[in-house]
Amino acid sequence: MLYTSFKLSKEFINSYKDKKVNFGFNGLGELTYYRTYSRLKADGTNEHYFETVERVVNTIFSIYLEHLVAKNILHDKKYMNELAEEMYDAIFTFKFTPSGRGFWALVPELLEKVGGMPLHNCMFVSTVPNVTKAFCTMMNASMLGVGVGFDTKAEKKIKVNVAPSPTKTYVIPDTREGWVKSLKLLINSYLLKGSPSYKFDYKDIRPAGTPIKTFGGIASGAEPLKQLHKEVAKTLSQNAGKLLTARTIVDVMNQIGKCVVSGNVRRTAQIALGKGTDFLNLKNYELNPERTSWGWASNNSLLAELGQDYSEAAKRTAENGEPGYFWIENARKFGRMADVPNYKDKNISGTNPCGEQSLESFEVCTLVETFPCNFKSKVDYLETLELAHLYVKILTLVPIKEKEINEIVQRNRRVGISMSGLAQLKMSKEDFITFCEMGYDHLQFCEKFLEPHISKSIKLTTIKPSGTVSLLAGATPGLHFPESNFYVRRINIPANTRLAEIVKQAGYPWEMNAYGGNSICIEFPIAIEGVKTINDVTIHEQVEMAELLQKYWSDNQVSCTVTFKPSEKPYIERILEDKQYTLKGISFLPKLDLGAYNQMPYEEISSKEYKKRFSRIRPLDFSLLNEDGIGVKFCENDTCILE
Repeated sequence: MLYTSFKLSKEFINSYKDKKVNFGFNGLGELTYYRTYSRLKADGTNEHYFETVERVVNTIFSIYLEHLVAKNILHDKKYMNELAEEMYDAIFTFKFTPSGRGFWALVPELLEKVGGMPLHNCMFVSTVPNVTKAFCTMMNASMLGVGVGFDTKAEKKIKVNVAPSPTKTYVIPDTREGWVKSLKLLINSYLLKGSPSYKFDYKDIRPAGTPIKTFGGIASGAEPLKQLHKEVAKTLSQNAGKLLTARTIVDVMNQIGKCVVSGNVRRTAQIALGKGTDFLNLKNYELNPERTSWGWASNNSLLAELGQDYSEAAKRTAENGEPGYFWIENARKFGRMADVPNYKDKNISGTNPCGEQSLESFEVCTLVETFPCNFKSKVDYLETLELAHLYVKILTLVPIKEKEINEIVQRNRRVGISMSGLAQLKMSKEDFITFCEMGYDHLQFCEKFLEPHISKSIKLTTIKPSGTVSLLAGATPGLHFPESNFYVRRINIPANTRLAEIVKQAGYPWEMNAYGGNSICIEFPIAIEGVKTINDVTIHEQVEMAELLQKYWSDNQVSCTVTFKPSEKPYIERILEDKQYTLKGISFLPKLDLGAYNQMPYEEISSKEYKKRFSRIRPLDFSLLNEDGIGVKFCENDTCILE
């Protein structure tokens, strides 16, 4: 497929050329757009927002049109054009948006080259029946920007052998596939009896500093891969003659994550699901000091059982926020918790790194985001849901080159239609429940209407944590509350870039990144007035919000990270005991004191300080920008993404 068969008219696009884009948060949303999603055009300059939306909508409707033609399905071109114009306007006005992955990766040439994988936010892999395949999928997906969850079920099922002396040489190609194959050969020499051992030749890997065309950024050279080979070999050698342990599984997965970060994909997102005391102690670096080098690469969650004793796990959560909790029995049994059990997800194995999607092993999740605060009426709400539903369903039509993953996507066609800005929504509890139910019911109608063209989805709705996309729209992320009504938001961008100069010229305070790397830390003054903040709500109110959404909106899951104050630590165990029957997953995060560490992402300020900072900044001028957007990786949330 070429994905270039549909184009909105130039007259229509030009009508938006000079329209004001209501980016949020005093320049932060606009900077985030240009830094992350604005692609370079043929003339070497950057897209502006109206052009990015054009690219997205043209590619989406090209995918749809080519699907209809291939299936010999009759379609009305005039109606399709009207629908595309409605979708364009809804994205332009932030009624709904693609996930960050969609904004960046909906490029015909990219999809033609690597397939549909970059359009998906995240996936899950089980380590049974093939742990080597799970390790390699982690590396392949991570290098494509997909966050991955995994389990430790291969624990005590495979013997680690002593690797033989190298008898062959593998010259590693300068490709993603070459890096992944080298990992496979190394792991098989320990886990697959009779496999040869290889000496690796890194001479063909491009040197550090070389631009990466397909995914952007700068090549790291061979060093991160060399380090991965050393660490994996050492980890497996230490276990030689023994059965594979949960720790070994998590170590190797984390070492892969570390390599991907060092390899200039910039970020990794992993969640490890496991059980037992050894698993719970993985981030106790006093017991396991050697894990400090890579243990940060995953969030670890307990594969919890209904009715279990939560006392020991709750103590650990109260100290540092880990583990999180995933009740797979609830996820398999229920869609929305308000509905009768349907066991649609009886085959799931786990969840994605941010916990909003139940997934089978080797299944990916496909997301879209709506912003209820920008809906003008009930009719506007329902029409926006129709457009968001059509958008995300079309994404599932793009073939994924990995056959097993593609087969699951085509069978389940799982999507997640999410909402953000819920903390800003002015509704009573009763009206909010009605709002959720009305939207969910309308999406069931949309499914039936679209079914002749695209097969039904196993699940439709979710609450994702959001992140950069909500910044564009000036919305609070997902169901989460803001840090305060007035605060400084800090972000890092590369230092020696045109983008950095633009921000400096506009008067935003900045300083060099205190944690190394050639980047600058920029401070944006933010005001969200008339909204409850994390200081105003209790741990119980946050959990109740997650409960409501799991009951009346999300038939997948609700991504909820509950921020707790020191005085609320004793409540965690009781919450787990009480809510294990009404939630599918939950995580916790201790509220940090002001100045807990240097250059914190959020810092509360006074109204007076906000006005002082705001008065000193000027509009950002991106007219001469000529730097390709870096793209967004994984699940787009501070608590899921580990740098």
